[in-house]
Amino acid sequence: MKFTTSLFAIFLTLGVAQAALNGPCNIPGVGPGTCLHTSTCANGGGGSFSGYCPNDPADVRCCFKRCPTSLGSGRCRPVASCPSGRTLTGYCPGPATVRCCLPS
Repeated sequence: MKFTTSLFAIFLTLGVAQAALNGPCNIPGVGPGTCLHTSTCANGGGGSFSGYCPNDPADVRCCFKRCPTSLGSGRCRPVASCPSGRTLTGYCPGPATVRCCLPS
């Protein structure tokens, strides 16, 4: 019984760990975004789209925000998914791992 309970707890933890909160998402026809709580996205000036963060609760949606800067216009997305590697802080909603990703 104890083994079964422990095994169940491990599977629950794995399910939570695989959720995409603060992870990358992509909205066809719009572009890349970040899975954020809808309130975080709205408070940061972004727009959110449902259905693109399927492993998360209903209040987590794909948040899209353009970030015009003095160095050019980019899009807010997780640092790890920025193809150019050129990021700026202070322009995007969400945690510090979400930054303005500038084009190459």
